[in-house]
Amino acid sequence: MTTLAIRATLPLTTAIAVLAVAGCGGSSAGGGGRQGPAGGPAPHASVQLGQALVTTNNLKAAPKKGALGRLAGGAPAPAGKATGQESLIAGAPDTSTLDQLPQPEGLGAAQKVCVAASSVPPAAGAKAMAGAILCLLNAQRTSRGLRPVKLNRRLTRAAIAHSRNMVALHYFAHEGADGNPVSRIRKAGYIPHVGIWTIGENLAWGTGPLASPGQIMTAWMNSPEHKANILTAAFKEIGVGIVLQAPTAGGPGATFTTDFGVVRLH
Repeated sequence: MTTLAIRATLPLTTAIAVLAVAGCGGSSAGGGGRQGPAGGPAPHASVQLGQALVTTNNLKAAPKKGALGRLAGGAPAPAGKATGQESLIAGAPDTSTLDQLPQPEGLGAAQKVCVAASSVPPAAGAKAMAGAILCLLNAQRTSRGLRPVKLNRRLTRAAIAHSRNMVALHYFAHEGADGNPVSRIRKAGYIPHVGIWTIGENLAWGTGPLASPGQIMTAWMNSPEHKANILTAAFKEIGVGIVLQAPTAGGPGATFTTDFGVVRLH
């Protein structure tokens, strides 16, 4: 669990469409392409997920039933009025809410309509793969009676920028040279200066046949924390950022960032 005290920054107003970057993963000493999370070239097709994360400024002591106020191990940071800082709660998603959801109905049929779900780079571009991720993710939600999340251009901007930064600088984490989820999503203009908000972030990195949207979604759904972000009922919007990489020993790869969000202004 991480507790954050983040200084507010001015939002930007420009949005960026889904971007595919081929070959910007750099090269290793052995002539390989994209490096794995540990810093070495991926020896074979693989998937890496890291840790799912949720952050909110909802500091009410009494958690809401089933959801966003309850973060696993979360605790508020001290407010810093003199420094202009705000108190946030950050941590792993609350997986106990998964037990309250019904079993999926009609999931297979819903997934069949997701174009490019089984495609891998370079056969499918980043835009088609992002569409497949959104389709597969909403199939998981609607099959359990949850409302689908809608694509948000500001969250998409933040997600693409982070995937691109991870590829360019050869790392795999929620925090990097481009900041953390809160600072990145705030910079994209999604987080308001006044209001209650919650954001979540899932990451994934895959190579070869394991880089398809279908395989990435399967990996997320097999991880309770990532699954909890996908099936959080209160999330209303999402940004999907996928960056393609040149072939490695494991084949062509892709880095995935999904940023979830909900904002309540009053």
